[in-house]
Amino acid sequence: MLERFFPKGDSAAVLTGSALLEKENLELKRSLQEKDDLLQKTSAEKKALQEYASALEQKVAALEAAEKKSAAPAASKTDYRRLAEYFAGMKPAVAVSIMEHMDDETVLGILLAMDNERAAKILGAMQPQRAAALSSQITQPE
Repeated sequence: MLERFFPKGDSAAVLTGSALLEKENLELKRSLQEKDDLLQKTSAEKKALQEYASALEQKVAALEAAEKKSAAPAASKTDYRRLAEYFAGMKPAVAVSIMEHMDDETVLGILLAMDNERAAKILGAMQPQRAAALSSQITQPE
């Protein structure tokens, strides 16, 4: 078949042509291998970046959750102070009659936002069991 391209008796041309084809084949294989290596490296870098982005997203979500959590108590403390002002203006018996319908956490928040003298008067007007339970919760660390 090579005879079509090279005249008979020109074996040097055949060898040279064959060598050129083999050289070009090797260059193409090397180029293909380089591109495959580059593709693998790029894929590995892409995977690493995706993992890093995922870790960052998790950190952002955790920070946002922590921010919401820390913002919520600040808002509730403000509300407790405001409620404490309202209850401080009431007679202890009236304040207690309203607090009987509130949960312990809210009542504690209000009592802790009041001055000690006023909170003591309201605790003194409560049923002894509830006053004792609230008092023990006041002394426990948050």
